[in-house]
Amino acid sequence: MPDPAYTTLALVLTYRCALRCRYCPVLKRDESMPRDLALMAVDELLTDDVALIRFSGGDPLGEFATVEALLDHVKRPVRFKLTTNGVDLTDAILDRLEADSRVDLVVSVDGPRDVHCAQRLAHRESADAYDWFERFAPRLARFARPVQVNLVVAPDNASRLVESVHAVARYKLFRYNLLPAYYVEWSDAALAALEESFRKLAAYFEAGRRRGLPFSLANAENVSRQPLYVDALVIDVDGECYDNDAVASRLLHDEKRQCSLGNVRTPERIDLKRIGRENWPARLRARLSEKAWESTQRVDDLLARISS
Repeated sequence: MPDPAYTTLALVLTYRCALRCRYCPVLKRDESMPRDLALMAVDELLTDDVALIRFSGGDPLGEFATVEALLDHVKRPVRFKLTTNGVDLTDAILDRLEADSRVDLVVSVDGPRDVHCAQRLAHRESADAYDWFERFAPRLARFARPVQVNLVVAPDNASRLVESVHAVARYKLFRYNLLPAYYVEWSDAALAALEESFRKLAAYFEAGRRRGLPFSLANAENVSRQPLYVDALVIDVDGECYDNDAVASRLLHDEKRQCSLGNVRTPERIDLKRIGRENWPARLRARLSEKAWESTQRVDDLLARISS
């Protein structure tokens, strides 16, 4: 196998999710990665150059037994990042994640209950999109390492961004990854509201920092050739390998196999020399209206200003 050209290994553990978020472009289906395949993936692809293993989906808490198996299996001091909508969080899960100093936790919260629940719709009858946050927010604030909050702002609530951040920050959660809704159409009025909200949010963060509150943005840490989807060596639920997690998009479900680097089950055939060659932006653009693509570029440009 040639020298690797990746520092992040991303495991798509499942496409199952308890929510159906209005803006989410990720595929949802009843399909998960077998545990033996997940272990095989790290055995074959976890090189000395890998600094981070990401668990994604779907919601990886739906396959938490696999998460635990991987944490136990990997002995190296590599970082792990788990992103969840929080619905399936329990004290036992938080205990397990907190006990492993290699694990960083990311939760998705979009603001106060009305904003959050208007965007994050329950798919499973027992799922409440917000109760978990009100229950666990105090504990998340005490988590051994800073918990990152993924906060989505959609066209219809762009003017409420500062209010939304404040609703989360009052629980003493200060690290954010801001996500304007991508790959959807934004009106000129909504874009203007977003630009104004970003300006106000920058002032809100600065005022908080002057009071000693450790506000920070994680956006600048994500390396990508297009908005939202991040470059990594991505292992899909079936073991197929890709160089960007755009493969999880429902937009590309029918054509993603064309972009495969190979499969974990036949590691000798994985072609790492192809990393970085796939034109993911072109594939995404071909699946969108011109307005949606233009909107995506504009909201990403606005985000770059506040992230810099």
